[in-house]
Amino acid sequence: MLTKSFKINKGDVKKILETLEPFQCTPPENSHVIYFFQATDWTLSIFSTYNVLLQAKNEDCRIIKTIEHLVSLKIKIAEDIKAGAKRQLATYETNESFIGCDEVGVGDYFGGIAACACHVPAENIKKLIELGVCDSKKLTDEKIDKISDEIAKYVQYQIIYVPPAAYNDFNLVLKNTHAIKAFAHNRCLMTVRDNIAEKGYKADKLKVVMDQFAEEKKYYEYVDKVANHVKGTVKQKVDIFETKAESKYIAVAAASIVARSFFLIQIKELEKKYDIKIPLGSSSSAVIETAIKIATKHGKNSLKDVCKYDFAQTKKVLAALPVRKPKPKTSDSATTKDKKTPTKK
Repeated sequence: MLTKSFKINKGDVKKILETLEPFQCTPPENSHVIYFFQATDWTLSIFSTYNVLLQAKNEDCRIIKTIEHLVSLKIKIAEDIKAGAKRQLATYETNESFIGCDEVGVGDYFGGIAACACHVPAENIKKLIELGVCDSKKLTDEKIDKISDEIAKYVQYQIIYVPPAAYNDFNLVLKNTHAIKAFAHNRCLMTVRDNIAEKGYKADKLKVVMDQFAEEKKYYEYVDKVANHVKGTVKQKVDIFETKAESKYIAVAAASIVARSFFLIQIKELEKKYDIKIPLGSSSSAVIETAIKIATKHGKNSLKDVCKYDFAQTKKVLAALPVRKPKPKTSDSATTKDKKTPTKK
């Protein structure tokens, strides 16, 4: 791995943002990185101090020359930048009409899990490409908020949101996060197929692609497990289980964006309810500190309504809560008014 670091100015930042926009991702948590870019063979981080850290697989990686030109103000859009974006679009353009499934919120301590099944008609694939649809993890929350409503105009979708309280109840019974995800995806597919049929499409003929989180056999075992506890569960067929499916199937990419948008709305609702800024992710100190504040103000049981209680963070939060001393009990003699003993006459 080749590592290069250098200083840039504010003007350079703008030019890098314009050039590397197709590769912009959400910055890592608990860092001073303000902009983060990632491709298959390189990553680039811009810090709040305008220091840049570039990591590439080898010296021949063409991104190095691109950045050197940018920093020296000889602006060029490198061929590999254009080619990378074009390869992504070319992959999507070969897609058929699929139903894509993805979920978000799994790694976030706060909030529940949002799953989405999304049908992209073949005739609308080009429109989604023009909107900039790709894996939601590569988009900023601002970009997701901007395009999610537009995506909805060209797809049929269904979201199932498992809020924290339901997640924690499910987890007590199912004892497996994958089973909760399987429940959400299966329920999405049950509903979205009805929606698709209403639009005149043959829902039973459409292939379903899922961003894989479990082997096929295990996934169906999870669905069967859910069916034992949730009435009305009808097992839905998934045709393709594939990791990183959002980079190959635009229907999965659209599902990830729509699900992320809905999840962020739910986080905002929690912020309004508890009057506190809620950080995403799970590993930062801000996550622990925020949970402590909520539990201190609203009681430790409130954690079950805002977070995934099975996360290791819960133990840290509970251990940090102030111990409330029980009120001292008062004796009967202390609470009873003194009574004068009647004197004998």
